[in-house]
Amino acid sequence: MSRRAEDAVADTLGVPRDELSVLVTHLCLVVGIVFFRWSIDELILVYLIDIGVTVLLFATAALFAARPIDDGEADKWREAPNPIEFPLLPPLYRRNVRLVVRQLFNGAGFFCFFAWAAVSMFDLRLSSLSSLPVVLTVVAVCGSQAAQVWRQFLRDGSYRDRSPADALEVALRPVGRLLVVALYVIAPITVVYGFTMILLLDVESTSALPYGDTLILLMYVVPIGAASVWLRNDRFEMGLSY
Repeated sequence: MSRRAEDAVADTLGVPRDELSVLVTHLCLVVGIVFFRWSIDELILVYLIDIGVTVLLFATAALFAARPIDDGEADKWREAPNPIEFPLLPPLYRRNVRLVVRQLFNGAGFFCFFAWAAVSMFDLRLSSLSSLPVVLTVVAVCGSQAAQVWRQFLRDGSYRDRSPADALEVALRPVGRLLVVALYVIAPITVVYGFTMILLLDVESTSALPYGDTLILLMYVVPIGAASVWLRNDRFEMGLSY
């Protein structure tokens, strides 16, 4: 998608251009729930893939960022960068490798724990990704994230003007968002859902209600999407140790 088209879509939808990928993900999830009757399995797997792809792509972009880091122990970033040249790729900077590995280790720990808990709790199977709508959604999510990496860090040699911290903050932001959304969106919605089902409607499962499963999934996905867009760059920052 061209820059002009991205600006037009972002202006039309009223969201920052850098958050189009978040919006694309949640619009795909809403479509899947309403028209293809997706279950919680498909939703969680798409979420996990989205976070994993974001971390992997932006962490990779951080390896090519040419500018030194100005914060933290800035002196060690003043040494000669000694880039490694690759055919058809930007130069990779040795000084970025240790930082990327350390930050990925810290962020991946929480993500892997959450993924393990989700897989264990819901008994997820990769077979849930076998349907065409889910495959197309995963492709759209991955393509949206790849386009964001290209626009922010690779197009027109953008990596020359970015530091590895810039890319790592974007890479780890979904992990931080996941914690915030779990505490302040998912947990309250679950409490309200349980109170409503048991005390007010006197039913133990949404299957007893017309379109109950669809409604309950939308009750989670829509607020999660809104919160994720709201937690954009100027409202949510990741703290990195350099």
